[in-house]
Amino acid sequence: MDIKIKEAEFHDNLVQEGKMRREQKYYTYESMIDVIKVQDKFLGDLTDKKVLDYGCGVGWLTVDLLLKGAKVHSIDISPKSIEKTKERVKKLGFSNFHNATVMDCLKLDFPNNTFDVVAGNGILHHLDDLDKGLNEIKRVLKNGGYMVFYEPLGKNPIINLYRSLTKKSRTED
Repeated sequence: MDIKIKEAEFHDNLVQEGKMRREQKYYTYESMIDVIKVQDKFLGDLTDKKVLDYGCGVGWLTVDLLLKGAKVHSIDISPKSIEKTKERVKKLGFSNFHNATVMDCLKLDFPNNTFDVVAGNGILHHLDDLDKGLNEIKRVLKNGGYMVFYEPLGKNPIINLYRSLTKKSRTED
């Protein structure tokens, strides 16, 4: 089975079962708060900036970006994640500043030079062709635009211990 189909189905099932990572035993919002603070620092002032939430999941980063004044377009390969993101944004009253689309991160359906910022959390390591993904990000970034991501460390022994304790939190890929 194609890796993208597996990823979409895996994340659709998580959303459908209500098991978003922020609500799991070892992967909580509190456990990520320091990383989120550092990412916020790098994102800077987003007032009126066009931001792409690249691999939005269920929209936690999307909401943070909207709260910082950005106009956000969220993409994800999981239709259920996009539905959840739209629900979350609508509930907070930000629908006028937000769009969300099911999209392959390696084939962005945006014109060149569209976004001031591209941001994501734990998505780049899922790409089966990182160079292609980074080239797409570069293509859609405006001149002077920037990207901010945080990613798990694949070779870190502590992270790998965590992964062995949370096997149902991700696909085998």
